[in-house]
Amino acid sequence: MQYCPTDDTIFFDRQDALKKVYDQTGDFGPMSLIAVAFGQAARKRLGQSVNGEPALLSSICLAGAYAGTCSTGGDRRRSCSPRRPGRGDPGAAQLRRQGRVLRGQRTAGFDRVAAYNKGFADIRSCG
Repeated sequence: MQYCPTDDTIFFDRQDALKKVYDQTGDFGPMSLIAVAFGQAARKRLGQSVNGEPALLSSICLAGAYAGTCSTGGDRRRSCSPRRPGRGDPGAAQLRRQGRVLRGQRTAGFDRVAAYNKGFADIRSCG
């Protein structure tokens, strides 16, 4: 999974990488990784950096905000994120597993989950 700011494109390997994530976490694991890439695209379009740990954690925060929006969308969107954030959330679970999330950046699992949970609670905290 990678966001390319040069041509504003998100690249991912649907056949192998996302299937492996799906097999480990279900529907929302791959969606969480895709949401992080979209978070990077949003930062780029707002004129913010997409490089470094703070930018990555902000993008993960935006993925958490997406999950929070899905979880409050009612029964017709329940499959979007079936659980609250934390250990039972498939998106948070996938972010905990990732040693490298997008563009080769390294972050601690605790920091990734904290950023995700922060966004889940309030998108305005994503900075």
